[in-house]
Amino acid sequence: PGLVQFTQRRAEHRLGVAPDLDDPLVVGLADGMAAAAQAVLAQRRHDRVALRARHLQMSLDADAAQSLARVFDSLVANALEQPPVFVHRDYHSRNLMVCPGHNPGILDFQDAVHGPLTYDLVSLLRDSYVDINEDALEDYIAYFLAFRGGTPSSDERREFRRRFDLMALQRNLKALGTFGYQTATRRNPVYI
Repeated sequence: PGLVQFTQRRAEHRLGVAPDLDDPLVVGLADGMAAAAQAVLAQRRHDRVALRARHLQMSLDADAAQSLARVFDSLVANALEQPPVFVHRDYHSRNLMVCPGHNPGILDFQDAVHGPLTYDLVSLLRDSYVDINEDALEDYIAYFLAFRGGTPSSDERREFRRRFDLMALQRNLKALGTFGYQTATRRNPVYI
């Protein structure tokens, strides 16, 4: 609750209005909004096609394209099956600051929405700017689960880790698609 209230106040101060966390056009992956999630996924597919076709000069046959579509569908299902929570969507080390009195200082929160429980944790722990070894990663995930309350069973921890890893895959595919789109369509090679 503290992070949500803080971020909402900061967004309201910056934008002059409170963010509408329930807007399905913004949320995409919340409250069972499968149609909105599919629209987001369609855009990501377009971005990945741009990466393959223009930058990597690759194309997929029908069977490979169908297999890839099933992977994307399972990633959307993974996101939709998770409890929707407030997510920053870019919660990594370069967007967190040490501030006098209130920590952390959070930057770049204008895209915050409701989304899957694992999204920001993946952003933080699979941060491309910080290398976290597997033992530390397990400790951080255990701390997160303990912080949420209760003592999850080993099956629940395993399931949470599976969802975490699938979200990490989704975020990396999203980044690759965005980078491919920026390079191929916008002629901005800085990402690749």
